Amino acid sequence: MSKGREWLNRRLSSRGYRVVRTFNPNFFETILMRFLERHGRKLEFIQIGANDGRRFDPLHEFAVSPNFELSGLAVEPVPRFFKALQRVYRNQPNIKPVNAAIHNEVKEATLYVVGEAYESRVPEWALGTASFNKNHVIKPQVPESYVEAIQVPCMPLGELMRQEGIAQIDLLQIDTEGYDGEIIRSIDFETVRPAMIHFEHGMADGVMSRAEFDDLISLFNKHGYQVLPENYDAVAFLPHEIG
Repeated sequence: MSKGREWLNRRLSSRGYRVVRTFNPNFFETILMRFLERHGRKLEFIQIGANDGRRFDPLHEFAVSPNFELSGLAVEPVPRFFKALQRVYRNQPNIKPVNAAIHNEVKEATLYVVGEAYESRVPEWALGTASFNKNHVIKPQVPESYVEAIQVPCMPLGELMRQEGIAQIDLLQIDTEGYDGEIIRSIDFETVRPAMIHFEHGMADGVMSRAEFDDLISLFNKHGYQVLPENYDAVAFLPHEIG
């Protein structure tokens, strides 16, 4: 059993619950709910790869619920998805959509995405696979001829935070189809310490190698985080922030 699962079991056992292995664990939602309960149901976040604000979005229901107060940035580089994102959050003044990609090194990059003309010919999950790496988009259900290359503006995470006047956040949500690790390694954990970082490892599909995932766990542990892996994602969290 991982250290993160052991910690969660200890916390939940006092309330009559325990963590067990399932085919589709969702530790992130449990951790998120614990944080919200402990912090007055408020949360400040940055979401990288927000897509349309609904599609496979782990934050959407929390963001639009009247029971919680979420504020932050929803970052999405694909123009047509960004327009949908703006519509989703048009009545949420504390959530600001940002039309850009997060990249550590360049101001503009080529992003690969299923072309709009082919949306009806692919599974819905394929519309959430925009990536700097073309090979992450091409699948048996998504032939190369369906993939479009677009140029998108980019900035590092640190620059985005400075630009928006953000010093700290509670949650960093990342889904970039292969670039998650680069963003995590760019964080200066001495100055920026999100209580939670939810990211995609995608090891089943080769999005991230096991060696890279293990290196990220070591990085997180070095800075006081525990990590709970899910089937395709993982959540790193600071135990003292969850309670």
